[in-house]
Amino acid sequence: MSTLRTALLLSLVVAVGLGSVACKKKVDPAAEKTMTEQTDDAAAAAAAQVEADRLAAEASAKAEAERLAAANAAQAEAERLVRESRGTAINSLSAVYFDYDKFELREDTRGSLAHHGDVLRTVNDLRVRLEGHCDENGSVAYNLALGDKRANAVKDYLVRLGLDAGRFETISYGKSRPVELGHDESAWSVNRRCEFQALNP
Repeated sequence: MSTLRTALLLSLVVAVGLGSVACKKKVDPAAEKTMTEQTDDAAAAAAAQVEADRLAAEASAKAEAERLAAANAAQAEAERLVRESRGTAINSLSAVYFDYDKFELREDTRGSLAHHGDVLRTVNDLRVRLEGHCDENGSVAYNLALGDKRANAVKDYLVRLGLDAGRFETISYGKSRPVELGHDESAWSVNRRCEFQALNP
């Protein structure tokens, strides 16, 4: 009986050993190398894709920054040209003159204002302050009122030429800002005037 039991036990040990050997699969080194290479290739491809995406994002951000810089430069240049155009226009609007104690427009003043109207039509966003001035004769109050009438006479004429009244504002300085300090007609004649100043230079 013990021999039988020993034989059975021995058979069982052999069977377990054979089963264990059968369960262990031997990996082919070539296959293992191929699997490792494939894993390495996949990792390298993923890393390359990440780098490519990073470079593409960088290039896109740089292109956007360059586009914005170019747009800002173009806008700044356009604004500079508009300011330059306004400056050129306002500098070409010379003062117009009036007769003694008058605010009615003289013939030569109308000719100057026709030219001024043409200039203002070409620079249609220029807004202008019309400044009325007088000579030293008369009271401060009288000359302030006369200067106001002169400025408004010029404005009314420009509006009749087809310009928008909203582009103009008027002010009177009366006799407080003479361009000539003399006390004779040669000084007074140039002090009786309306000047043009840009409101949006």
